[in-house]
Amino acid sequence: MKKLALICTILISAAALSGCTNALNGAKQDADKNTQAVKDTAHQTGQVVKDTAQQTGEAIKAVPTAIDANTVLRPAVKTAIIRDPVLNNPGNLIDVNIKDKTVILSGHVIEAGMKSRAVEDAQLAVKNNHVDYTVVDDLKVQP
Repeated sequence: MKKLALICTILISAAALSGCTNALNGAKQDADKNTQAVKDTAHQTGQVVKDTAQQTGEAIKAVPTAIDANTVLRPAVKTAIIRDPVLNNPGNLIDVNIKDKTVILSGHVIEAGMKSRAVEDAQLAVKNNHVDYTVVDDLKVQP
């Protein structure tokens, strides 16, 4: 009877240990899955941070160009037009605007030939300040 009780105790202990081993293996698998999920999330977060930093850097680099275009190029073009004795006429109204590396001449001049003269003056000012900008003529002729 003692042998039977000992055998039963051993079998019960073995079954319990087997259950514990299965539980431990399951916990280990869960931990492995969670570790991989954390690694994946960390990688994705790192990529988002890298992309955001790159976009921020590009935006910061563009700010001086935009400021420079409005504080240097716009007045340079306007001055070139005003200094031109043909264009410096009270009947002319020439506005200078800058958008997306484009200098836009708008308003009106009193003679058709003044349109091309204004564009030439603007192109010369652009060439001397920002060679990568273009000039667009939106001027109208109003005698």
